Amino acid sequence: MPFVMLFALAALPSSMASAPQCMNGLKPALISGGFSGSVDCQHDRLSVKYIGQVRSFGRTFDIYANHYALRPVCRDCAVHGGQRIIIMSRGHYVGQYKSDFVHVMIRRGHLVLIPSDPSFGRPTTVTFTRGGPPKQVLSDGEVVTLFK
Repeated sequence: MPFVMLFALAALPSSMASAPQCMNGLKPALISGGFSGSVDCQHDRLSVKYIGQVRSFGRTFDIYANHYALRPVCRDCAVHGGQRIIIMSRGHYVGQYKSDFVHVMIRRGHLVLIPSDPSFGRPTTVTFTRGGPPKQVLSDGEVVTLFK
């Protein structure tokens, strides 16, 4: 019987065999919450890494860095990719920031965006309010907007 199970698992496409790892297990919550990014682990290169937690006004937010490279839409088309910062609360999708040229980290319980190139500016601390993450953040002279 174990041999049959191993054979059955080996026969699955690699994307199906690794389905629970797709989007770090967030795929169902992202879809139900209206996430506008790709969740197509079969065709796009997607990576979701847990960064840490932000606690604010009695609420806990889980922060993830989502790096992606989308499959080109045509043979001669360019690959599009970038980074999104995914924010979850109690297993529900809250929203995301799209900021491609920052490193994301949690420092002293706060979300911090650090420019990839230090000559572009200083780290930005994202201050959550009673309502959750701010709708807009100024990072590297760029306005970063929270969206679904």
